[in-house]
Amino acid sequence: MLSTGDPPICRTPPSSQNERTHRLNERWWAPSSFTLQCDGHAEETFTPEVVGNGYNYEAAEAGRRLGAGLLESDKLPHQLTLDVMQSMHALRAEWGLVVSGRGE
Repeated sequence: MLSTGDPPICRTPPSSQNERTHRLNERWWAPSSFTLQCDGHAEETFTPEVVGNGYNYEAAEAGRRLGAGLLESDKLPHQLTLDVMQSMHALRAEWGLVVSGRGE
């Protein structure tokens, strides 16, 4: 369990009366901790245990799927990956952003 405070914060759905903020405390692409502030409670910083760089979870999931004779994950189907990449490509084109070596 991540919560360190009593009472736990951010347990109710957001509404116009609820105010929530969060902050990644270091590198946004691989934060080692994050801070939440919610509904007038004091800020709470969480530092979850991090194992590896994240790819280990992907490798374990791929191993489970292949071991079960499956070629696709129900957690992240191929079509979703293609849809996300298409959206990213469209946004880059709209913004005029060219990624070096991509031929866009």
